[in-house]
Amino acid sequence: MSEQPHCRVQTVRVFAPLPVGADTALVTYFADIKTPGDNVEHHMAVGEVWVKRNSQWLIRAYSGTLMK
Repeated sequence: MSEQPHCRVQTVRVFAPLPVGADTALVTYFADIKTPGDNVEHHMAVGEVWVKRNSQWLIRAYSGTLMK
């Protein structure tokens, strides 16, 4: 299987963490990204669910949507 190119995050905007429980948070933000060899900047809306386990915050879910 071929290796997938990694994206480089250029900018994060409107970072908004929202506690939804004692050990859970929903984080939303907009990210401007570039992929290797691509001179075009892409814009994404991102949502993540984070949980605190053993004093560490871990990501449990991620959803990113490309925006036009």
